[in-house]
Amino acid sequence: RDYAGDWSSDVCSSDLPALVNNYQELVGEPERGLAWHTLFMVVTCVVVSRGFRSGVERLAMRVLPASMLVVSLLTLVLLLRDDPPPDWQALLAPKTSLLALDLWLTAIREAFITAGLGLGAMMTLGAYLPSDLRLLPTAGIVIMLDVIFGVLTTMVLFLLGGGASTGTGFDLVFVGLPQALPAGLSGVLIGTLVYGLLVVMSLTSAVVLLEVVTRFAMERWRHTRIDAATTSAAVIWALGVACLWSFSGPASLDAEQFSLFDALIVATAQLAAPVSALAVCVFAGRMIPPDLRRAVFGQARGYSVWAALLRYPARVGAVVIVLDAIGVFKAIRALWF
Repeated sequence: RDYAGDWSSDVCSSDLPALVNNYQELVGEPERGLAWHTLFMVVTCVVVSRGFRSGVERLAMRVLPASMLVVSLLTLVLLLRDDPPPDWQALLAPKTSLLALDLWLTAIREAFITAGLGLGAMMTLGAYLPSDLRLLPTAGIVIMLDVIFGVLTTMVLFLLGGGASTGTGFDLVFVGLPQALPAGLSGVLIGTLVYGLLVVMSLTSAVVLLEVVTRFAMERWRHTRIDAATTSAAVIWALGVACLWSFSGPASLDAEQFSLFDALIVATAQLAAPVSALAVCVFAGRMIPPDLRRAVFGQARGYSVWAALLRYPARVGAVVIVLDAIGVFKAIRALWF
């Protein structure tokens, strides 16, 4: 795709064509992508095959605190740089675009993608929690740490870009960040930490999601952990290999080409995630007996607020995202405007 077309003029420099060219060469080499994809899946499979305590939990206990420390240090280092201070107004000032429908749809979609993936992971990992653990305080701590990590990551990207837009998605990772890094040894160190953090967090997410699939296969088909993890990883690896075709050859540079990778994104992120979140909301709000819901929630205040949020905003938001994913709103706009 033409990744240079929508780039912010604030960050354009003589290095931009070279960065875009390097990225297009990278995505046009399926052999290199296959090698890295295979290595990533092998490492993920090995961690999950070792078991939850010896594999998943040990990785999380070492990686997550280290990641929080790294992103905190990066934020502090970037704040103390001698460069001109960034325009904080650009980050903190209210935006008129907050009233745009597309922005709200995107925000709700991202929330349900997170909920769809996170609920499955948390329900699976929750089976390993001790029965006397208080769920609400634990959930509050997890949410607080997640928000802090997200804010610090946003600060790092904002400070690296000097307040200018550094793109999103592939643009951000392969073009925006390399261009935003400072020159010299400091840029090498900061870049190593940023990309190392990206790889480590991707690996942790992959391990947790593979644990969900592995656990399902173990309970559904009575497979051993090694067999379940290996089979699940092999299926995911095969889907990844098929997606490599989307990034190789002349078709990868055509923004209008609807590839297998795009189809998987639509099927999973835009459809499966909100549908699964809607199903969980209906299950928790309608199918679980009220007495059992209240007993699980505990004696803490706020049960009525939680039940109301689960009954109306959550379900309505999921339905809206599903309708948007199947093109209902686009059709209405085409007919109305």
